[in-house]
Amino acid sequence: MALGVCRFSLVIPEMDLAKSLTALFTIGVAYGLGIVVALVVCTATSGGHFSPAVTIVHALFNGCPPTKAIRLVKAIWRSAKLMYL
Repeated sequence: MALGVCRFSLVIPEMDLAKSLTALFTIGVAYGLGIVVALVVCTATSGGHFSPAVTIVHALFNGCPPTKAIRLVKAIWRSAKLMYL
């Protein structure tokens, strides 16, 4: 216990708030860019159907044919299964 307290007290003065905020900002920007790239790729190839939820909502409210929606959902699930093998 005493070793943990001493170690913690030695680390705190070395922390820099500017570096922490810069790292947090960098992570947020990278995450946002990843989502933008996913949307750009999916929109160009399948009309933005990168999730079964998007496909189902598109079929319910925007007039996507049900047979196409079913095929897209199956394709998304199959590709997810292949990705995790």
